[in-house]
Amino acid sequence: MRPVVLALICVSAVACNRVDPAQTAAATATASAAATAPVVVEKPIALAELKAEQVAASPALSDACNLESIAGTVVPDGRPIESDKRVFAVSGWAIDDKAKAAPAELDLRAYSTSGDGRVWQIALPRTVARPDVQAARGGSEKLLNSGFSAQVDAAGLPPGQYSLRLTFQDGGTETICDNGRAVVLK
Repeated sequence: MRPVVLALICVSAVACNRVDPAQTAAATATASAAATAPVVVEKPIALAELKAEQVAASPALSDACNLESIAGTVVPDGRPIESDKRVFAVSGWAIDDKAKAAPAELDLRAYSTSGDGRVWQIALPRTVARPDVQAARGGSEKLLNSGFSAQVDAAGLPPGQYSLRLTFQDGGTETICDNGRAVVLK
């Protein structure tokens, strides 16, 4: 009787240690999805006001970007997103069409729509893998990390509406992507 019990214990231990291929595939898929999921910067980045000469250049306009969400809302059209909070998330993607790569540096600019001409800017980290953008734009490995996700600290901005635009160097030319995004700060 003892040998039978001992054999059952050994078989149970081996069965418990056996790796289920379905679980391994699910774990791999979950890890892969987590690797490409947007990573929001924990510490908000403060907008800094630009001087008039910093925004006076004649930039090229581009459609090689998309500011997809503001304050957790996927922007469905050109209507401004209202934010009760002064710290809000932004996410999307941008590419340098000339270099066929993610831009080396990417900034978000907030243009006051009050008519005072004031503009604020922050640097955005480009750490989000965007295989969808990579595939749609030709598949180059240099396009994979074209996504961004960040917390914007707009505490220093007066209440009002701000037009949001992405700006970067596209083959040495300052490029502004404007896809009609705006935020209203209360």
